[in-house]
Amino acid sequence: MDNMHYLLVGLVLVAIILSGLSYMKLTAAAPNTQNQSTSLSSIDTVLLQGQTIPAGSYIHLMDISPEQVVIGHLAFKLPCALNGTSPFVLLLGSAPSFSALHLNQSEELTKISTGGQLCIYHFYVGKGYANPATLELTDVALLNPTNQSITLPATTTAVISLNKVIPA
Repeated sequence: MDNMHYLLVGLVLVAIILSGLSYMKLTAAAPNTQNQSTSLSSIDTVLLQGQTIPAGSYIHLMDISPEQVVIGHLAFKLPCALNGTSPFVLLLGSAPSFSALHLNQSEELTKISTGGQLCIYHFYVGKGYANPATLELTDVALLNPTNQSITLPATTTAVISLNKVIPA
């Protein structure tokens, strides 16, 4: 029984050491990548159902500082009016310098939206995509600009895809 105890302790120690070595390898000093971009494929889905956004407040959905997005995609399923306009405003930029993007029918995917209930909005983001085209994108937030709190209904989501980033 004592030998089994030592064997288990030894295996745990080996696992800890291997984990530490893997971490050190991942965080080791990389060559200077000041002007190089990094391709990646990161897709995060944020379930927002049941969240309450107080009047004039926001939910911060992404912060990739000190990197910035070169190529990415954002999709939101949010409450909307019959005409495809949402009460929410998307804040894009590098906090605290945000650009406000009002969600309306020009960004709406009408074929899979239900006007008056939930609409799907999508955007390509990053240098050359966002408006303005020179936008440094490190942060994304969802603002409730109204004077009332809004509780988000079932299936409300934000999907954030990052495909290429560079140092900010």
